[in-house]
Amino acid sequence: GQGLAYKPFFYVRDVPSRGRSSILEGLKIHRTHHYFSDVEYHYHLLAEFSDLVLEIREQYALLPREETRLIAEQLRIDHPIYSATQVQRVLTSDLVLTVKKGDEIALVVLCCKVASDIDPSNPEAARTLENVLLEKVYWETRSVEWRLVTDKMLPEIKVHNLDFFRGTMVSRERDYLNPRMVDFVQTALAIWDNCISLNDFLLKASPQLDLTHDECFC
Repeated sequence: GQGLAYKPFFYVRDVPSRGRSSILEGLKIHRTHHYFSDVEYHYHLLAEFSDLVLEIREQYALLPREETRLIAEQLRIDHPIYSATQVQRVLTSDLVLTVKKGDEIALVVLCCKVASDIDPSNPEAARTLENVLLEKVYWETRSVEWRLVTDKMLPEIKVHNLDFFRGTMVSRERDYLNPRMVDFVQTALAIWDNCISLNDFLLKASPQLDLTHDECFC
């Protein structure tokens, strides 16, 4: 599906997480997103912040399963299986982004990994990279841009800031402040400099806007 009708193939409750799992309301499209690692969540934050990204779909199933099975046979690698039943698994992509590219709309797929999981010194890296290759070839046959991204590629400060402010962005209890946004931006431009801390900035801005410190932070 697409938009509000999209359903990820896996939900957080379905499988063990690879690190910390996250369930969050989207800002692009107001549906619940499910992530199984910090790396997936952090790339969601960056995609959500980009004006070029129109939609984010996570845990996207690579169907039909027969196609990934055929790719595995052609590459002479084992297709992943469900260990309990030995049935071949449905593969998924971590993030499928719908993006604006000039006057066109296209897909960009992100395969999100912890760098250590694909490091040659890791004895399990070879198998992980085989699964990554299956996904890569699947999207190449569709002429869709595909990228392998890791935690080492993330802009840490930007991700931290987006995570820090996100709770306020999805909250509803202070929507009454929305009409004050223009006033806030004008005040910010007047008093901001690169050396001021966030707290000092809020202490200056709050009385000028006749808002409480918490309202100003929001």
